[in-house]
Amino acid sequence: MTKILSFLFLISSTLLFAQDSTNTTFSKNGDVVIYGDEHVNDLLKKHVAINKKKCPHLVKGYRVQIYSSAGNGSREKATQDQIRFLSNYSSVNAYSIWEQPNWKVRVGDCRTRFEAEKLKKEIQANFPNCFVVVDYIDTVYLEECK
Repeated sequence: MTKILSFLFLISSTLLFAQDSTNTTFSKNGDVVIYGDEHVNDLLKKHVAINKKKCPHLVKGYRVQIYSSAGNGSREKATQDQIRFLSNYSSVNAYSIWEQPNWKVRVGDCRTRFEAEKLKKEIQANFPNCFVVVDYIDTVYLEECK
């Protein structure tokens, strides 16, 4: 009896397939073809169109943090450091940021960590405690979206 059951199980398992190879499309350039409901495809197209209309306000990048402190007078000290930085490096943007409970001053809009490290090296003589942080930055590429 067990031999018959195992033989039937073996035959039935070879007839079952997880995927249908007749509906699979392969492409040499790496395109992915998704078979599904047309309503889902329409929604995906609408989503892409909406995102192309809206330009991202910020892009992930790097900045150099030159000041961070909490407590009394930290806002004024942050403003002073921002003004001192801008007087020495007028071509680089500086941002005063409130991240509870700290006031921070971050400078630069660097797309790569290498650019941020280069900026850090330039300003390290005037701001010895500066360091590179990941941040959302303003870029020139945003002009292309408008």
